[in-house]
Amino acid sequence: MIDQIVDKLTSDTTWIYTALAGSVIGGLFVAYIRETAIGLWIYAKWDGLLDYIIDKLGWTWFTQHEDNWKKRYPTIVPKIEELERKIKKLEEK
Repeated sequence: MIDQIVDKLTSDTTWIYTALAGSVIGGLFVAYIRETAIGLWIYAKWDGLLDYIIDKLGWTWFTQHEDNWKKRYPTIVPKIEELERKIKKLEEK
């Protein structure tokens, strides 16, 4: 039984091409929908689910470090830090 399955997988390579095509189409779909309203809604729901899991089960390996955004947006970090320094000076006065 297993020998037949292995023989079929090694002799028929159509599954390789369908898997590659499905991966490419799936990647394109995710890249497109990511910026749409429904995509943002889905990502928000997924984020809420992960937050629930973190709180309920205590799985801290899902949490992100607070400074991760600095790696993602390095060009605006100096401006934000400058604004934070100005706010701090104003609060001290």
